[in-house]
Amino acid sequence: MRHFVPALKPEPQPPLLARVFGRGERATDRLGGVPVGLPTSRWPKCAECGKSQSLLAQFRHQPGRLDLGRDGRMLFAFQCNHDTGLCSTWELDAGANACFAIEPEELTRGPTPAPADNPPADDTLVVEAWIAKDGDGGGETRLGGLPCWLQNENEGPGEGWRFVGQLAGENGANFGGGGIAYLFVKDGTTAGALLWQR
Repeated sequence: MRHFVPALKPEPQPPLLARVFGRGERATDRLGGVPVGLPTSRWPKCAECGKSQSLLAQFRHQPGRLDLGRDGRMLFAFQCNHDTGLCSTWELDAGANACFAIEPEELTRGPTPAPADNPPADDTLVVEAWIAKDGDGGGETRLGGLPCWLQNENEGPGEGWRFVGQLAGENGANFGGGGIAYLFVKDGTTAGALLWQR
């Protein structure tokens, strides 16, 4: 089974005017930092503490690597990082994490301004390239393959949901120290789901 591992690099600092006015920066595959292209109204809040969640990753639709059902769609994954361990970020349905796709018509240009409560941001890593590999894949950050479950595989969202990738926390993302976050999408929709195990 084919899967794709990212070649990552730290995000270069854009010129000040580009950061302020959002010029010249399109939504790209990335881990951490602030989202690029996310409408401010779509920035998720934690259902447990009410604070804004932190970006874990964003990945664009690419047939064969990440099928989101439509060209131009972008998948976003978030979790609450305000008080580490207090909100149930590992749980599928607790509301302390979020995963969803955005239609291309909704995507904005440039970095999305952070909400007033300034969610803590993990280090930003940009995907320089995706390296195709054969096999199910292991515990690394990747798209495709089969999930590398650290605990019970029955914790996944179930029927109608498809595993699309996993995150291993290379940029400081907190999955309980050595954990893996699992990403799922619901076919025919822009709905996503996220949980992590350690």
